[in-house]
Amino acid sequence: PNCPNVGFNFALDTTAFADGTHTVEATATASDGTFYTLSNSFTISNITSATPTVVNIDNPGTTSAPFQGGARFFGWALNDNATLADVRVSIDGAFIGHATIIPRGDACNVYPGAQGCPNVGWSIPLDTTILANGTHTFSVLARMTNGQQAAASASFTVANFSTSNNPIAM
Repeated sequence: PNCPNVGFNFALDTTAFADGTHTVEATATASDGTFYTLSNSFTISNITSATPTVVNIDNPGTTSAPFQGGARFFGWALNDNATLADVRVSIDGAFIGHATIIPRGDACNVYPGAQGCPNVGWSIPLDTTILANGTHTFSVLARMTNGQQAAASASFTVANFSTSNNPIAM
């Protein structure tokens, strides 16, 4: 009876428990009151804060000139316990896309124990003509294959030419 609706699931926050072996137990009770209990052991190995994900934005940087037209923003993200899975990019809080993961041996030289080297870099092209002139915030959220993530932001300035600010040659 009740097929196919006979399954179940349960989300467990493992950070609420100590690392080591634990036992989960589930009891199913039928409508007539009969029940069956099953248990299973599992191991928790949470990532410690001693090995956080590190994310860096190289461009735009604090000394970047105003951007006009096409630009390439890039940086790197790494972790000792997992490889780089995805980098989500936002401008002024609005998601614009996923960066491409690229090789960055220079970051691996600084962090020799990082997983996934040399593919710890990220890059994304940006057409600044879709943005208003002025200051904007570029943000990245790097996600690792172990579920850890880290974010970074950088300000940048757009100064696109327009017919209203182009000098007229005489």
